[in-house]
Amino acid sequence: GSYTGYGRVREPPKSSGLRALWSEPATNVTLLESPETRAYVHTHMSLFEMGNLFVTYGRHLQDNHASIVYNESLRINDTRAFFYMHTQAAYYLVDNYTTVMRAMMGHCKEVTDQLYDMVVGLLIIEVLIACGGVCALLTWLLLRLHKHRVALYTTFVRVPTVAVKALARRKIEADGGDSESSGENDEDVAETEDDG
Repeated sequence: GSYTGYGRVREPPKSSGLRALWSEPATNVTLLESPETRAYVHTHMSLFEMGNLFVTYGRHLQDNHASIVYNESLRINDTRAFFYMHTQAAYYLVDNYTTVMRAMMGHCKEVTDQLYDMVVGLLIIEVLIACGGVCALLTWLLLRLHKHRVALYTTFVRVPTVAVKALARRKIEADGGDSESSGENDEDVAETEDDG
């Protein structure tokens, strides 16, 4: 049997138009209806149906190769399988698969762009969170530093204040500044007495 469904294969996404290219019967195909009368039928097929028919006819030719080739009354050109594979599938499948491949490349580029935008957004959010954390840490450290600096400053301010207050309470003697001159006068008086 041939492959007739998606099975476990994921279906193409709708957004990129791949499913329409793959599933909608958009290609006008000519099929050989009767090899004896050479009657043809025109039908619209989807790319999936064309590929499936290509695989089915290919297996038919492979399985019945001996009976077709060695049958003198039957030419291979007169079989439906060869007519379809030779005149229809070779052209339409290549063109349609190329179109699907281009659509898949466009879809992959869209997904890549979305992923890139998402990664850049996450990086920006991460940088903002990191900067906010660093700013919060620096603010906390500065507040602690300010607190310790204020405590240290008040410690240094209190010690001189006590010393200055103690010095301010001492009495200043009035003749403390003339003590040297009075000592010199006493020596002069003593010398004059010795001379006398």
